Amino acid sequence: MEVGYDYLSGEGEGLSYISTLDTAQRQMSNSGDVSQAPVDYLFKVDNPLVVPVNKKVRVITTANDVIHSFMVPAFGVKQDAIPGFVRDTWFRAEKTGDYYGQCAELCGKEHAYMPIHVKVLSAEDYSKWVAEEKKKSEAKKDDPNKVWVLTDLVARGEKVYAANCAACHQANGKGAGPIKALDGSPVVLGPTADMMHTVLEGRANGAMPAWKQLSDTDLAAVVTYTKNHWSNKTGTLVQPAQFVAARGGKFPEGGGAPAPAAAAPAADSASAAPAPAAVPASADVTAQANGPFQIFFETGKSELGPEAQAEAKRAADFWNAHKDGKIALSGFVDSTGSADANAELAKKRAQAVAKVLTDNGVAADRIELRKPETVTAGVGDDRQARRVDVLAAQ
Repeated sequence: MEVGYDYLSGEGEGLSYISTLDTAQRQMSNSGDVSQAPVDYLFKVDNPLVVPVNKKVRVITTANDVIHSFMVPAFGVKQDAIPGFVRDTWFRAEKTGDYYGQCAELCGKEHAYMPIHVKVLSAEDYSKWVAEEKKKSEAKKDDPNKVWVLTDLVARGEKVYAANCAACHQANGKGAGPIKALDGSPVVLGPTADMMHTVLEGRANGAMPAWKQLSDTDLAAVVTYTKNHWSNKTGTLVQPAQFVAARGGKFPEGGGAPAPAAAAPAADSASAAPAPAAVPASADVTAQANGPFQIFFETGKSELGPEAQAEAKRAADFWNAHKDGKIALSGFVDSTGSADANAELAKKRAQAVAKVLTDNGVAADRIELRKPETVTAGVGDDRQARRVDVLAAQ
């Protein structure tokens, strides 16, 4: 379970990163052998919250899944983070050093793996840290229109996976306990649009968190890596430009772009086959034949219009041809207005889509209606919050 930190003002304004439990400590916990556990067991993170000494630090909390709680006992600070609400508190560290806390709200199966590490630096060291982090942030910016070759993107993806995904899914891709395996996963091996949607907006009401804070290049790299690592040998390559389009609601048709052929030596260039053409990043999501299907509604309405009816029928045709699969219906809402009213509208929309599926021959016991998910700022627009996704259940 990760904690996200955004520096909203002051010297560090603009910095943003995710803090997760150290991968080695997570693996130690999964193994059941903690005989060699270090003194900071289950507290060590990859990216601590860094603050200056003797400065009042305001902390604004919210959550995107369930109630959490930001707690650091040494500072006497504890504030709940509640989905749909913004709350604040503050602290002032009087000595430099490392201070630890944990989520203090029983938030689910990953509760034990949600540590908080605050590193307090002198004013001078803090300024140096900010300058260095901003340099790193600037260096990470990539041209989203750059066209990558498979080997380079897989190498990049391996690093992104190790930093962000391996703590839960394991370096071997096998998962652990309730964490799904990625090696041989039907989501990873299935339609590229389905996996892109998953990493952008998460899945199962936050059990799989959204990773939209990563760059388009990092997202393309990690999806490409998982689709071509372990026993997954799909040959699929996802370009950053496709994630740029996906953030606006445009997902690629079916699979991702075929991997371009490696450049041949000059002597063999005459006989080299041309590289396959890439799938356009702007491919219309409503033209998909194999999902995930996205059914869009008019503002405030739960009745399907003509285009929505046609797309729902296309989904029914697909799932009637794949009778061994379970189906999940995920309704989406935005974060404005009444959360209860939005959730009820999303529920009615999912029920309306379910009725079209059953009316067209899909067995009702194959359909799972999931709890509505909230589309947060930065992904898509109002249209993205007026939809129901029809996708494979896990």
